Amino acid sequence: SSRRRHTRFKCDWSSDVCSSDLDRIAERSFLSELGVPVAPWRAIVTDVDVEAAVGADFPALLKTARLSHDATGHVPVVNHAALADAWDSLGRVPCVLERRLRVFKELSIIIARSPDGVTACYPVAQNLHIKGILDSTYAPASLPAGGQQGAEDLAAYKIGRAHV
Repeated sequence: SSRRRHTRFKCDWSSDVCSSDLDRIAERSFLSELGVPVAPWRAIVTDVDVEAAVGADFPALLKTARLSHDATGHVPVVNHAALADAWDSLGRVPCVLERRLRVFKELSIIIARSPDGVTACYPVAQNLHIKGILDSTYAPASLPAGGQQGAEDLAAYKIGRAHV
């Protein structure tokens, strides 16, 4: 079942809430739909997608859409000619081709919602990566004025869209 219940605390969740966080294509689509800046990207799901990526921004990273993190399931792609081999090396599973960017700040937020719809957030955290692997997380993150509230609003909007 897509719903789980902890035996000591009521802790229901729906796969709708987390599905876009577990799938890079859904995640990028959701954020792009809202106008949140993300690295230039495109889905790679078929051979047609590989051929159409001739206009993509390179160098890039090819990342499996699911079950990848901290450089696992990631393959650097220097140019379009190398894309098909990179996709083959990942087992031709759905992927995201994302322009490689220098990341200055990655942020995370955790939100909880009560059964009656009241939400609460932890302070936004800042993640530090070393060589593409998460090394540490600090909270609260260094944010501009309104940054915490903006992150909370985005998180609340996201869980508000879920069907739970």
